[in-house]
Amino acid sequence: MVELRDFPLLETLTDEEVGELARAGREIELAPGDALFEEGEIADRVWFLLGGELETSRRVGSQELLLTTHEAGGTIATTSVLTGIPFRAGTYATTPCSLLEVDAKTFTALVASHPPVLRRLIRTVDVVAQNLQSMGQEREKLASLGTLAAGLAHELNNPASAAARSAEVLRDLEATRWAALDALVAAGVPPDGLGRLVALVSGTSEAEPRTLGALESADRESDVIDRLERASVPDASEIAYAICAVGRDATFVDHVEGAVGAANLEPALRFAAACLDTTTVLRELSGSTGRIAELVGSVKQYAFLDQAPRQEVDVHEGLETTLTVLANKLRQGDVSVVRHFDPGLPRVDAAGGELNQLWTYLVDNAIDAVDGNGTIWLRTERRGEFVVVEIADDGPGIPEGEQARIFDPFFTTKAVGQGTGLGLYHAQRIVLQHRGELHLKSDPGETCFQVRLPIRSST
Repeated sequence: MVELRDFPLLETLTDEEVGELARAGREIELAPGDALFEEGEIADRVWFLLGGELETSRRVGSQELLLTTHEAGGTIATTSVLTGIPFRAGTYATTPCSLLEVDAKTFTALVASHPPVLRRLIRTVDVVAQNLQSMGQEREKLASLGTLAAGLAHELNNPASAAARSAEVLRDLEATRWAALDALVAAGVPPDGLGRLVALVSGTSEAEPRTLGALESADRESDVIDRLERASVPDASEIAYAICAVGRDATFVDHVEGAVGAANLEPALRFAAACLDTTTVLRELSGSTGRIAELVGSVKQYAFLDQAPRQEVDVHEGLETTLTVLANKLRQGDVSVVRHFDPGLPRVDAAGGELNQLWTYLVDNAIDAVDGNGTIWLRTERRGEFVVVEIADDGPGIPEGEQARIFDPFFTTKAVGQGTGLGLYHAQRIVLQHRGELHLKSDPGETCFQVRLPIRSST
């Protein structure tokens, strides 16, 4: 247990003054798990922690975000009482705790009549603020990284799953092709006939299919099925689909028959269909792996991996990369993105990775604002020696009384557990580090964050 006399905040008080403070307060006990106060409560008391340990945290989504730990000898809620700001997090006992509780009026009178207490309090608050800021920055980055990772995992899952399915299909087609070729050899098809068949299939596989309308495609497939059924070829629908998928029609069946003879048409068509399906599946596989490579490239571009910390940055490229990494969240509702980009926009001297974090904070905020149903505008233009980027949405807007605090750390307009209140704070920090400006204009139905960045760094 720590005696009240030993609290650093009170070291300049006389024993009599410390005694008066003790008599003005009341001692309370907390068991592990008990709440000292909850997020959103009005700060009307301060506490001197005589013994035990507490943690201040807030819930963000399904996770509890630890902000600071309080140990014996520390004071709690002093800043909130002096500023009148409601608690932005909750504080809970992790061990049995003993505290002296002092009402706000008594504490503010003490601070007002003892300048040394105020000076020490200011120094303590400054240290705590710096620690919280550093901790908050790291936790916000981790939280943002987790959100992006989850979204990218979902984005990667689709082409990766498609590629895996394509690999399975290719194995089956390979077995079908070899079985059909064995049947043709066993039937005594001469080498020149096999050569004509392979040349026919090879030429068809390499040709680019002509894009057909839905009606024309259905008619062509129906004609091929009729031709196969007249020749008593089994699995007519599957073979017809393979032939039509590469842009061929019923004359392809005639050419195959001319190469190997009517008696060998069925195994020849199974061989041809397996080869043609392989071509189709390979195109799909190429598309899937290409999408994976594109996403990996977007991540590298987003993080500016293997690149200098500061360089000439293409703002449009950064915005597009940000939309790519947030694509999964954009698709979760009916959200449209409208671009109004200045085609002559110059590059800016900046830290590319940090600018992409900035765009992520602002675009993610806009997505949350429209709540899955609305429009987001991205606008860019050059104004003198500045690049101006505006990210706007048609959400309900930010109440006028809250706009002045929107960039404060831990302040959020979202429901409890839905945000850390650090995103816009860090957005402003990044803009200021680039010697730029970040402005907000918000009315019901239109909220716009405007970023002004110098084209050339003055550092």
